[in-house]
Amino acid sequence: MTRVTRLVYMVPLNIETYFQSLYARRHSAARIRHRSVSIGDWVPERNRCHANVDHFVKLNQCSKAVRGWMIISEDANGRCWFEAHSVIEEQGELLDITLPDQAACNLIRFLRHVGTEEEFWKIAIDGGHRQMLYPPLTHQELRNADFEEDD
Repeated sequence: MTRVTRLVYMVPLNIETYFQSLYARRHSAARIRHRSVSIGDWVPERNRCHANVDHFVKLNQCSKAVRGWMIISEDANGRCWFEAHSVIEEQGELLDITLPDQAACNLIRFLRHVGTEEEFWKIAIDGGHRQMLYPPLTHQELRNADFEEDD
């Protein structure tokens, strides 16, 4: 009996290169408008953007799910805090249905994921990179850091 194994070769995603590319595009990040939505008794849950968008899009064919990254902050050294995020797109406009209001949307900018949805999930969820500081701290910066201890 001969056993045949089919191997699927995938080019591994290079996380450093991926976030370097995001960082290079940070100035093109878009501001997002908030949109309050509800469908029957359903309202989007905080901190569940991917599930919220998937549910909404399934029930609204005029909407499209857009995966990407919120830029939550950029420090004086130019480091950005990226967080995986999903929004909807309607008629070319990006709309956030998860953040609580427009004031929250005004605090962030959004960068679309460039690549397939499968690659997005592989990086953000499977790869454990839901949040990322880029460029990362150097070993020297970590050694010199003065971390406060919790009481």
